[in-house]
Amino acid sequence: MLIHAFEESQKEIRPGSLASMIPITMNNIISAAGYAEYCRPPYMRARGHGTGIGPIVAGVALDDNLRVNLESGQVLVVHPNQYLPETGYLACGETFLVTDTGMERLAKTETKLYINEG
Repeated sequence: MLIHAFEESQKEIRPGSLASMIPITMNNIISAAGYAEYCRPPYMRARGHGTGIGPIVAGVALDDNLRVNLESGQVLVVHPNQYLPETGYLACGETFLVTDTGMERLAKTETKLYINEG
């Protein structure tokens, strides 16, 4: 579910798209899976943030209320970090560059969930 939410939200990363559509997309998918009450604080904080390259200031959270349009050349971090009562807090995410035609994933490692056995 988190990987699906993450992948679907990437479709919103393109010039002119409203940044809030990234977390809205994630929240809709996670809510549909039965975890709507966990899509808000104190269970989750943000679905990503700016890096200071582009119109979203470094550290400003991607949330449902962010009324900023994405611009080509902007770099942002997208992460569907989520608390789930069955497993605890799960995290995954990547850094993206908004390009003229969409986005470029900047990480070279595979996006997958790792399990901490500790």
